[in-house]
Amino acid sequence: VGSEMCIRDRYYLRREFYDSSIIYFEQVVENYPETVWAPRSLLGILQAYEAIGYEDEVAATRERLLTRYPESTEARSIRTGDDSGTPGTGPDLT
Repeated sequence: VGSEMCIRDRYYLRREFYDSSIIYFEQVVENYPETVWAPRSLLGILQAYEAIGYEDEVAATRERLLTRYPESTEARSIRTGDDSGTPGTGPDLT
């Protein structure tokens, strides 16, 4: 279920429906926090906030990702400054 939700959320992100994507990504994080989809969803939230230009939310989401999922691929990409991968091979959700 988490993967299906994440696919839907990426759809909204690609279509630039940022508010909708944030809502749905948050649902994945809340409902499936122990899955690989949670850090991917946090990265999606971060990317949506970046696109909107909400710098405070970007910083808070980045910290949330790094704190809650420090060993995830998404956290590693944030630490190296590369959040432009592709789903399955990297963290980009667009």
